[in-house]
Amino acid sequence: MKKDNLLEELSKLIKRGGFITRCAQGGFVHREGQDGVDNMHETFKDYHNWKMDTRDFFLKHNFEDEADFFFEGDSVPMLKGGIEYSDIDSPESKELLKNIQEEAKEKLRFLREFRGKMGNETGKQDARKNKATIKLSFPELVKWERVMLKMKDGMREIEIFYNKKHIKTADYIELGFFIGKKQQKQDRQWGFLSALSVLAGTNHIEEATPEKMRTMITSTSDQKNITAGSVHQIKSNLAKQLQMVFETNDAPFHDRRDYYEPKFTILPEPDLRREEPYPQGGRLNENRGYEDGDEEAR
Repeated sequence: MKKDNLLEELSKLIKRGGFITRCAQGGFVHREGQDGVDNMHETFKDYHNWKMDTRDFFLKHNFEDEADFFFEGDSVPMLKGGIEYSDIDSPESKELLKNIQEEAKEKLRFLREFRGKMGNETGKQDARKNKATIKLSFPELVKWERVMLKMKDGMREIEIFYNKKHIKTADYIELGFFIGKKQQKQDRQWGFLSALSVLAGTNHIEEATPEKMRTMITSTSDQKNITAGSVHQIKSNLAKQLQMVFETNDAPFHDRRDYYEPKFTILPEPDLRREEPYPQGGRLNENRGYEDGDEEAR
């Protein structure tokens, strides 16, 4: 299919999603001749049909990672029933409409970002590519298993090592993990990386599930709660940015469905580190200094 047709199809899905958010807003009726309860039931059905159609759209065009985002469960149940949904003002009805609206908005952000990237392929560079301002140099094509990242105190800077040699220390702005041209606040991808460092550095990487990461991710620029379903997109954006910074097409994460496991080693700020963060590695000497190129990693 030509790119113009793909974008047209995507725009129709975005339009449908916007309609669903309006129908779910505050329980108001947006369909002529329907009362609030009928509107809620129709909105519930429309949401799930839209979600499945969007998933099928990505599968049809071989965007498997994007399709996975729409396979994941979210806060809107697959089935509903009971007398509690016969009253539009019941707590259950209000919660259902609220969840539909929030989930649809998260997925619309996903779709709009995807549309922007597709539209930029013919000449315009992805805006995210312009954010990183550092240039890293490695002795070979990067192998993620040889990369070690260490968060510094305050979780604003990270030390980058390759084969136990210090390459560079950079902050989240230099690495491109920020939003806002003026304030340059940490984005959700940096929040994901920070949360991942805590779990990986304390031998609890198997706890890096979408739900756990949802509760851990913080962003000073956005205090709104995020859904577990949106965590996958955050991780996908993080992976793409890491690939650009490290100049490799190799995926930085293992292909797992139950939790997020990086191929690289990552440690949290010093106070949160264990003496032996990984069983296969040697004991780390956290008090030893280094210069660029030292064999020992602090």
